[in-house]
Amino acid sequence: NFVNLLWLFNSPKPLSMKNGEPVFYGPLELSQHERIVTNWWNKDSIQRDYYQAKSLRGLIWIFRDLRTKTWYIHGMF
Repeated sequence: NFVNLLWLFNSPKPLSMKNGEPVFYGPLELSQHERIVTNWWNKDSIQRDYYQAKSLRGLIWIFRDLRTKTWYIHGMF
């Protein structure tokens, strides 16, 4: 059986941008996103779109913070 293992970082790291798109050792090919919203009723809510992304270094797990519009890498497969 094929198993995807995820190495989750202790804390997300900001991704570099090029022409308004996130990059990680080059351009990324993004999957469809999965939206995560928690504590929507208060100012400390988390609002993120998560993606699996193909990079030149392999498959990575990234997200876009919907409040700040900043992209982050959260882990590697």
